[in-house]
Amino acid sequence: MMNLREIRESKKLDQTELDALAGLTRGTVSDIERGKNSRPAWEIVSKLSRVLGVSPEELFPVDAA
Repeated sequence: MMNLREIRESKKLDQTELDALAGLTRGTVSDIERGKNSRPAWEIVSKLSRVLGVSPEELFPVDAA
């Protein structure tokens, strides 16, 4: 399974471009990729998945307990 960085890079986007396309503040993608924000709000996940063309579960897999 690919993580956010791998999906972003496969779409040829840098972090700043993805922030802008998703309507997020600058640094949001960086914070997520570095683990500073490991549990982003649903709104952020939804925006990122829409821009990247993947499901939210692909970006942030739900751990099966």
